Amino acid sequence: MMSAPNLLLLGEPSLGLAPKLVAEVYRVIQKIAGEGAELMVLDQFAKTVLQIADRGYVFSSGKITLEGNALDLLQSEEMISEYLGEG
Repeated sequence: MMSAPNLLLLGEPSLGLAPKLVAEVYRVIQKIAGEGAELMVLDQFAKTVLQIADRGYVFSSGKITLEGNALDLLQSEEMISEYLGEG
């Protein structure tokens, strides 16, 4: 972050972390995004990522199966039932 990158790519930033640390990681990610940095985040916590994202892409077997506005995806019936396990 010291070199002020234009884009920050994060792959599974929560992998193997305790829930308390996951919350802290995402607090920092949200802060970085709020400061104007562009971020691309791949993570297993789709709901958490989509709550702070502008856009979302869902991959299954290496192909994009859903994409769109992050808040729209959070409310999508398919996203809820297939990927968030709430359906």
